[in-house]
Amino acid sequence: MIDVPGYDRGSGRGYLAACTMGIPAQQTIDALRADLDRWRLGTATSARYTEVVERSRTHAATLLGTRPDRIALGSQISVFAAVVAASAAPGAEVLCVDGDFSSLVAPFLVRGDLQVRHVPVGALADEIRPSTAVVAFSVVQSATGEVADAASVSSAARDAGAFVLVDTTQATGWLPTRDLDADLIVCHAYKWLCAPRGAAFAAFSERAAAELAPIAAGWYSGSDP
Repeated sequence: MIDVPGYDRGSGRGYLAACTMGIPAQQTIDALRADLDRWRLGTATSARYTEVVERSRTHAATLLGTRPDRIALGSQISVFAAVVAASAAPGAEVLCVDGDFSSLVAPFLVRGDLQVRHVPVGALADEIRPSTAVVAFSVVQSATGEVADAASVSSAARDAGAFVLVDTTQATGWLPTRDLDADLIVCHAYKWLCAPRGAAFAAFSERAAAELAPIAAGWYSGSDP
């Protein structure tokens, strides 16, 4: 196992599956235990959680190449993909990758009134047509590790006027994801970022903010939670 500062060398020795689920740093374990103690003692507060949220928003913005006020927080990738799916017009063509992670694809399939096409990741840019409304793909395929030519895909999508949804869950943490040309970039933090499950981020472009309806808006969505 690589000797990484902050990791407990007494556990996870030999673990090489961060691409499946990262193991936490000692600082993460300490933070979780401290939060459990605050919760147990009744000293946990929304204000403290807000501080954590805003720090996380700043870190996510750095990783995804945007501003903190462009970052939304969620529980999983499917929540963000569902926002895009819900905003698509009936009959719209959605172009996906064969075998891509189901959380990115399923929200479009369950609509039932969208034309969802699946193509090999290497052919994605060439398969974008003037009728394509949404292109949704992972930068790195979780099943194969194949890396998409994101620049070519985005360029072809721009020419067609298609909305670009990119999932960087399998990439952020080992592959730079700061310069992607996408309308919505989504990332769950439980893989290479070694965070607990249930922490996902989305970077909204101006187009995404203007076109997508916040269907999962909650109490924290207000201007003054």
